[in-house]
Amino acid sequence: MAAGDECPDRPFCEPGLKSAYGIGVVSVAPEGVGTTQSRQAVKDGTGQLVLTTTGATLEQFDLVLLRRGTPEAADVAADYLDAKGL
Repeated sequence: MAAGDECPDRPFCEPGLKSAYGIGVVSVAPEGVGTTQSRQAVKDGTGQLVLTTTGATLEQFDLVLLRRGTPEAADVAADYLDAKGL
């Protein structure tokens, strides 16, 4: 997951993904929250999930928002969601 170092402890990051979607985070690549680098990591396939802020570049990176049960939205590559049936 491309996110900040604090992802394992932030309720809307790793714990929120686990409780709302059953998604376990294996590792966090410290690309930062909402950075171009983190979004690019998902687009390139080096990351599967990205914690980000909302922004105009989400469509450019082919990302979609997850909103189920989390106070903030996590972005996920559209093909990952399709593959998981989410």
